[in-house]
Amino acid sequence: MNSSFYRLLILIPFIWVLASCQPTQKIQDGETAFEVKQYAKAVQMLNEEYDKTRDREFRAYRAFLLAESYRHMGEPANASRWYQQAFDDGYGVIALERYGQTLKQQERYDDCLNVYTRLINDYGTTEEWEKEIRACLSAIEWSEAKEQNAYTLTNACFNSSAADYAPVFFSEHELLFTSDRASESGPSEPYWWTGRSYSGIFIYDDMKGEVEAFDEVFNSRGNDGAISFTQDGKEAFFTRCYAEDDLDAYCKIFRTTLEDRIWSEPEAMPFSEEGINEFQPAISPDGSILVFSSDKEGGQGGYDLYIVYRRGNEWTEPEPISTNINTPGNENFPGFHLDTLYFASDGLHGMGGLDIFRTVRNKSGGWSPAINLEAPINSGSDDFALVVNPYYQSDGEILQKGYLTSSRNGLDYSDDIFLYEKRKIEPVEVEIPLVKAKIRVKGKVLERYYNVEADPNSGGKGTRPLQGAKVTISTVDSVLQPNVDQKSRFKLELDAETRYLFLATSKGYLNNSYDLVTDQRPEPGEKDLVYVVDIVLDPLIKNTEITLENIYYDFNKSDIREDARPTLDELSKLLKLNPSINIQMGSHTDCRGTIVYNEDLSQRRAQSAVNYLIVAGVSAERLSAKGYGENEPAVDCLCEECTEEQHQTNRRTTFKILE
Repeated sequence: MNSSFYRLLILIPFIWVLASCQPTQKIQDGETAFEVKQYAKAVQMLNEEYDKTRDREFRAYRAFLLAESYRHMGEPANASRWYQQAFDDGYGVIALERYGQTLKQQERYDDCLNVYTRLINDYGTTEEWEKEIRACLSAIEWSEAKEQNAYTLTNACFNSSAADYAPVFFSEHELLFTSDRASESGPSEPYWWTGRSYSGIFIYDDMKGEVEAFDEVFNSRGNDGAISFTQDGKEAFFTRCYAEDDLDAYCKIFRTTLEDRIWSEPEAMPFSEEGINEFQPAISPDGSILVFSSDKEGGQGGYDLYIVYRRGNEWTEPEPISTNINTPGNENFPGFHLDTLYFASDGLHGMGGLDIFRTVRNKSGGWSPAINLEAPINSGSDDFALVVNPYYQSDGEILQKGYLTSSRNGLDYSDDIFLYEKRKIEPVEVEIPLVKAKIRVKGKVLERYYNVEADPNSGGKGTRPLQGAKVTISTVDSVLQPNVDQKSRFKLELDAETRYLFLATSKGYLNNSYDLVTDQRPEPGEKDLVYVVDIVLDPLIKNTEITLENIYYDFNKSDIREDARPTLDELSKLLKLNPSINIQMGSHTDCRGTIVYNEDLSQRRAQSAVNYLIVAGVSAERLSAKGYGENEPAVDCLCEECTEEQHQTNRRTTFKILE
């Protein structure tokens, strides 16, 4: 998984949207092959087309597509060469940026530093480029110190020339893993993304020294993999991706149980949603918690870890696991060992692609800040899916054994499984006083900007540092005001077991807050415990209707439904943080129904929203209600010709900040 998630889409093909469906259209050029994700074919065709192209702009475009194809195929050395060529041909800064990323994946850290230094010197600084420079410096330090690390790695004897990954113990002598090696039970046609077989679940028996396909229940004609068992081995959760005529081409988590040595027909988990990917499940030792990776809405971006809890025979709704773990990058391959959760991320401070991290669940149910396992566990390539051997008994010298997956082996960057051992490190004879570990916060204030300037309804384009912002930090008995530098960053040392309320303000922006509880205390000699706090401020835009998402009403009713409460609760919080603003709640209907009926219905709905905010503690003097009926549609279409989607867009609840 190199510096981004895309390589995972190749070597772990079961996690992409079109995981099993094969394009049926005839491929006539490299660009089309790229668009339908036939990257091996795209490389072949684009190479030929590049050599024949004389126009510099088209040469740059094809060079960039070649680099992207190699990136998707998990070949950073080839991708690196073509990103550099694309930049030299004039493609632009993104080619140089990704050139730097692929250098890091090859552990060419000095070259990577030079690229990001050049980017900053030529184009100005960004948070992302500064982060990459810090990561390269850490990677150099960790690489130089890996000989002193407690871990050693050995290539597993059952690897193949295909991708082998995601090991999990099935018994003391049996290991399950996912692979796209050929199988008699798999489909005969290749998976066009990789040109290899579809992924399936295999079993290795170290007593026999043999590998074979696991139970046919777990191996369909699509992509299957990333399996997790309860402690008694009688319940399994795994990923399946499919694209049959009557099924959506998305990945879901399936569950099956073992009874009389027969696995039941797998069923999708009840919280599964259509149109998103859910995969790589990890069940806790007691079977009460399931963590998985997904691209569903509500996370930090990319693929995030989500958590659900078993309550009897029911499962709670998925929720993001923690902002200490999830990032705008990708988090995946979770795995439990006792109270520790191992996972992989390319968004946290790492060495190149995916790195392996660990976090511990604390008494309050939260998760500690993620800790990078450093080299040699991690490398510039993708490192993920660590599993601890639960059957190993320490002999005092080797403290722990297990397996992990890495693409560091050779030039093909195909995933292999490695056996790791954690050895006892003899204490240094020189007595060194333990330095008291600190609890620190590293934060920054960001502003949200939109696809269309000053139009919140156009969608959030992203965030960027907000200069001139102020931060106030309050506890039960103190108020602190840290210095916010020119790059909108602040840092502070915190106390343990204390609740902190961060309030960020800036002229022309709406105030926002962040609640943090330091419920852990690091031991002397441990690394500092660092919390990351990002506070995003929205611009203060007056007299503009802002559409509120997820506010729906039952037919012909104005009552606030349960699914609307979270959105209105957020608005209530916003108003309490900004006591100087007054708002108008607005409601719009679609064009169906009479004008008088729609005006009355919309007025009642707007007033219901106002009443909810009043009960939540917002002063009635700051609120007003306005029903617009059908008079100001968001989509202007002839009523009898409007689609249902257009009607839904026109049925909306809004708020407007008044002068």
